[in-house]
Amino acid sequence: MSDSRRPGYPSADRLDLVEDLHGTEVADPYRWLEDSDDERTRAWSEQQDELFAEHRAGWPGQSRLRARLTELVGAGTVTVPVWRGERQFLMRRTAEQEHAVLLTVDPDGTERVLIDPMALDPSGTTTLDGWQPSKEGDLLAYQLSEGGTEESVVRVMDVSDGRLVDGPIDRARYSPIRGWSASCARGLKKGGI
Repeated sequence: MSDSRRPGYPSADRLDLVEDLHGTEVADPYRWLEDSDDERTRAWSEQQDELFAEHRAGWPGQSRLRARLTELVGAGTVTVPVWRGERQFLMRRTAEQEHAVLLTVDPDGTERVLIDPMALDPSGTTTLDGWQPSKEGDLLAYQLSEGGTEESVVRVMDVSDGRLVDGPIDRARYSPIRGWSASCARGLKKGGI
């Protein structure tokens, strides 16, 4: 792309920051961009947003694409049920819902909501990041990111009554609960491992 056609990207100050990390010098000239509260970072991000919006305005077929995506998202979703003990666990999102809801179907066929992110936070900034029932289906470990963060918090609930058994355990963003075992669940239910 010639310089005459190149967009006017926002400038980013390069710092002369070099750190010695275990005997290796590592340059980090853009560290200031890691601080989202820094005025320079905010100004740079706003300029990037403006540049993208200007570029996007020229894309053909936007209204057709938006209409098709709205149609597809409006269909809703239902996951395959996970069977644990005598219970089913599944996620469902109707066309009107912003976030999927975690449901259980009890042995008698009664369907109940276990976790509805919108009921927990009507602003829509809380998400259910992961969940795992115990093998017996009586306990559920789940991860929520609250208030728009991506820092998951783990909790464990008693499925029969929704009572919190353990948690919150914070800073669990990179700690998937998929391998959560029934032995952990038993220890938690009895008051600790």
